[in-house]
Amino acid sequence: MRTPLAALAVVIAAALLEAGPAARAAAQDASTPEEVALTVGADGRSVVREVRSAQLAAGRSSLRVLDVAPQLLPETVSLRALSQPELLRLAEQAAWFEVLDVAKALEHLAGRPVELLRFHESTVEKLEGRLLFPPVVGSPTGERRLPLYLEQGDGQIRLLDDAEVVLDALPSGDWNRMRLDWRVDCERADRYRFELLYATRGLAWRCDWLLRASVEHERGDLSVVASITNGCGQAFRGARLAVQDGTTLHPVADGATLARESTLQVVLAQLRDAPLTRTPTFALPRPDAPAEALAAAAAPAPLRERFDFASDAAARIGRALPGGAAQAIVLDAKNRPWLGASGDVAATRGTALPSFFGAPVVGVRGVAQLQAREAPGRARWQVTLESTRSEPLDVEVAVPLDEEERLLEPAGPYRRSASHAFVRTRVSGASPTTVTVVVSRS
Repeated sequence: MRTPLAALAVVIAAALLEAGPAARAAAQDASTPEEVALTVGADGRSVVREVRSAQLAAGRSSLRVLDVAPQLLPETVSLRALSQPELLRLAEQAAWFEVLDVAKALEHLAGRPVELLRFHESTVEKLEGRLLFPPVVGSPTGERRLPLYLEQGDGQIRLLDDAEVVLDALPSGDWNRMRLDWRVDCERADRYRFELLYATRGLAWRCDWLLRASVEHERGDLSVVASITNGCGQAFRGARLAVQDGTTLHPVADGATLARESTLQVVLAQLRDAPLTRTPTFALPRPDAPAEALAAAAAPAPLRERFDFASDAAARIGRALPGGAAQAIVLDAKNRPWLGASGDVAATRGTALPSFFGAPVVGVRGVAQLQAREAPGRARWQVTLESTRSEPLDVEVAVPLDEEERLLEPAGPYRRSASHAFVRTRVSGASPTTVTVVVSRS
């Protein structure tokens, strides 16, 4: 995409039809959003729903919609009148990116690698390098406009009075905006409230689960925080925010403001002084984990303390929560914080909370070998546990399972959480303990 220095707008979707000059001059501006709902997906796409209004004449009218997300996908835009949808139809659409202050936009390109084009009578000259100065700088007599200084790869510096800058991304800031130009067909003149729906890129989310365990390790506090990062170039105000985790929608906040180039953090759940259980645990990786994770499991490693909340803790939260990264902070006898192991946790459905892993267990270690697969969708692990402690110890093997997986071995009962199955066994110093685990996909 090219943005000429002197231009105010460039069409970003060549497949869309541009309204004619006369139609653009007579275009009505839609209102600012009266309602906003935003769902941030995990795959880089998000969906925006806005309610706006405009006074339209009967027949074909031109309508301009300002301040939509600069990274919107124009092919996903849809229009629907909220009252009597059959009276309003979108006929044509053009998507425009408007640079409202070209000098200010170029100022933020200083120091960045750029591509410049210079147009001659019969040829186009292409230059690549790094802009050394913004086009406007301060001086003792006020602001002074400079030509473009381009440092090329060979070290030479070119001074250019006229060139086009090729942008690799839409410059962020309040000196530019995206707009939609529509041609709409109306059955009768009226003021229409309509729904604008589109997908956009540039937004992302994550969820962090944090456990703070007490000095006695018998009680703990839980905090679940969702962070939504807005890099799409458009601010959203008074929005109903949600995040999508797989096929599950998780409401985050109502009436939220998500500013440009910022991150909004919302506390989704909190527990205070909830009962904890502590169990020595050897955690298996997934069979499809990277090779380095499988190699690490095959080397002797200490077991870790695993913390779980009481079974009624999830009921106290009262809602499903998105998956994310879990971290435990455990206090020692002198109230010094000890950082436990971090790991990914699956989304909850209101029935159980994930486990958290803390400090290593002294004197106990384990090894896991992933053996040859017996059949498609089936994996066999051989886990060997050793102890140098004088007393026997009850430990558990944590087996990661998704919704479609189950344990074939061991045959005895096991406990299952939202993301793991836990196989209990006893380890003593007399001899190693071997546990065979077979996971099958339904």
